[in-house]
Amino acid sequence: TENSLPYLENSKVSAEGVSKETAAKETIQRMWIYSHHIYRQELRKKIFECAKKLNLTGFRLTGKPGVICVEGIRENCEEFWRVIRYPNWKHISCKHVETVEAEGSSDHLRLFRAFEDLQFQAHGDYGLRNDYHMDLGQFLEFLKQHQSGHIFQILFGVEGKLADK
Repeated sequence: TENSLPYLENSKVSAEGVSKETAAKETIQRMWIYSHHIYRQELRKKIFECAKKLNLTGFRLTGKPGVICVEGIRENCEEFWRVIRYPNWKHISCKHVETVEAEGSSDHLRLFRAFEDLQFQAHGDYGLRNDYHMDLGQFLEFLKQHQSGHIFQILFGVEGKLADK
């Protein structure tokens, strides 16, 4: 595919020199990042632009708590984590990393097609206060639709329970 060409060319110029065997494999990494909250407009913009620039898919859950998932080539995920973790963001941690190796192009291993901004109906009516808690039931549903239900417990320390339909 056209996506793997630049990747292979970049590999050749790296200082270590890459054997043909490793160039044919791509490692997809998925990072699950938890923050106490994500509200600030410039931060939301920075997350979105950085993910786009690094060709990462996933999502950003805005509000309280804030959750970011990025997936893509490992180096790009690590670069994303370096960029967004600027020194004064204290309440953020990478809770979990998943790594999958593919022969050739790894795009089919992605669980997300794009990088999206998730916003679920918040609980309570807080008027203009900037303190809204996300509906975690809806978030769990979203994770399950993307084969990631197991992540809920890793992020929140509790098992996700869906109301019986």
